[in-house]
Amino acid sequence: MQQPPRKDRRPRRPQPSTPAIPVTPASSSRRPSIRQARKQAGETNLREEYAYVLRDLRHILILAAVMFALLIATNLFLAG
Repeated sequence: MQQPPRKDRRPRRPQPSTPAIPVTPASSSRRPSIRQARKQAGETNLREEYAYVLRDLRHILILAAVMFALLIATNLFLAG
């Protein structure tokens, strides 16, 4: 027995012919600032900028190792 075709749950809306937000081309005055930003970003030392990330990852690793050791010790205590 064939099932009847499913109806679309959402009514279809007509697509607007013009965009809701007017699109303007990028001005030439923005180009130097983008280049300067990229140049400044390249000059920064990422190791200094993200030192806190490495420190946090090290703390997470130590905490995970301690919790894993506690899990093993609890298992040995309860099994013995």
